Amino acid sequence: MTTSPYSPKAAALLPPGFRFRAPTLADIPEVVAVWRADEVAIEGAAHTSESEILMYWNDPERDLAVENLVVVDADERIVAVLDAYDYPPYTIAEFGAVVHPEFCGRGIGSALLTQFEAYILDRIERVQEPRLALHSQVSSRNTHAHALLQRHGYTHIRNWRKMAIDLSGAHVPVVAPEGLRLATLRRDVDERAIWEASEEAWQDHFAYAPLPFEEFIYYRVTSQEAFDPGLWIVAWDENTDEIAGVSLCRAEDGDGDGGNSGWVSQLAVRRPWRGRGLGNALLQASFAAFRARGWTRAGLSVDASSLTGADRLYARAGMHEVRRDYIFEKVLREGPDAETAAES
Repeated sequence: MTTSPYSPKAAALLPPGFRFRAPTLADIPEVVAVWRADEVAIEGAAHTSESEILMYWNDPERDLAVENLVVVDADERIVAVLDAYDYPPYTIAEFGAVVHPEFCGRGIGSALLTQFEAYILDRIERVQEPRLALHSQVSSRNTHAHALLQRHGYTHIRNWRKMAIDLSGAHVPVVAPEGLRLATLRRDVDERAIWEASEEAWQDHFAYAPLPFEEFIYYRVTSQEAFDPGLWIVAWDENTDEIAGVSLCRAEDGDGDGGNSGWVSQLAVRRPWRGRGLGNALLQASFAAFRARGWTRAGLSVDASSLTGADRLYARAGMHEVRRDYIFEKVLREGPDAETAAES
């Protein structure tokens, strides 16, 4: 008899006739349909695309049989999905989970949360620091998910904002601060320096975890079907030839604006060059690159409590909030600097 890789406690929470199983790439259309059904029910519009799920599931570092699961009914229809994301130093483990609206209220959500916690606890020896926490990001409108997470010991700790702008309005001139010049990516020349600069700048952001160069290239370049180096804007210090900041952009995934929308994946300015207007210059240069491609909208996602004040920068540039997500946290093991960590 084959032993199930899933927690007996979690499996017992599933309704009769339902079970966990590992997904395959062939399941992506059905998985996307579950995500989109939930998005329509909560937000009124769907945005998850097959290319987005494929990007995560095709990650060379991902093991679908271990880090992902689906719930199927007696007819083998996929009714729920869970994706786990944990990476060195393994002090924060994230997950995304969704239950098809037709199957909500039947205990499947609780089964998913219980299984995720069991998965993390089974690998707790990898955690390299005293503190260990679980995170999940859900729509601010999804009150059912809020209540479910709270029942399982999660607390709402932070807000995330999706912001957008209509690019048909007045154009703001792109002016680099004195001593800096803006350029686009030189393929096979600048990538490592850009990664190093973005990693350094990103250390000031909430829940930062080091991203290996290979993973950076996978998510930012090779997984993008139509990667466009002209959408990577790099600010160079003319005196030191160092990278002062970057804006890494692409076409927006999902339905978006009918393929007519640009997305700022990452905008980062290194500490020595902050406070000089470089962030705004990079943002306006990105908008100009979008307009040059005939795109009429731009979007990005930002921490509403960013220590760098990024959301205020975007608001001053004319962007407005179109969606808000909540970050929920459950602390499994508290570190000695708990008070400091909670305030970061």
